[in-house]
Amino acid sequence: NRKVKEFQWKCIHRIIYTENRLKIMHMSNGKCHLCDEINNIETLEHLFYQCINVKPLIETVVRNLQLCNLISDEVLVEKDILLGTCTENSNNSIVNAIILYFKWAIWKIRNKCKFDKIKLNVQSIQALLKLHMKNELKFLLLRSDIKYICKTKIKLFIEKF
Repeated sequence: NRKVKEFQWKCIHRIIYTENRLKIMHMSNGKCHLCDEINNIETLEHLFYQCINVKPLIETVVRNLQLCNLISDEVLVEKDILLGTCTENSNNSIVNAIILYFKWAIWKIRNKCKFDKIKLNVQSIQALLKLHMKNELKFLLLRSDIKYICKTKIKLFIEKF
């Protein structure tokens, strides 16, 4: 989907309008909308890797990637999550797609919190994340250019999630 690709390009080039970026332009206080902690400035690193409400979700995704034998027992490092550039094995395109849809779902949830002016707890964020990711990954399965074996692994990931 064009929006997701554009989002990934913006992440890689660090031009996503996080609250920290908006703070520099005097358009925000810089505070993260997911954890709402005063000392937590919303940067890309914070939003997709360090936020206390996102960390358990990353752990769930990593655990499910391991259960589906898509990655080894090694934990994905911060740059893998931020850039979506896991190059660990032959499943890297599937893993990178899942990471990308994870970030896209977190961004959409963050925007919901920001623009609807709501505060979500970690359970609500997790429920929304599962819903967004399952929907996005199901659309991925409809693509004709994806090999059968990849589709099988994605289906298994969706079931475990």
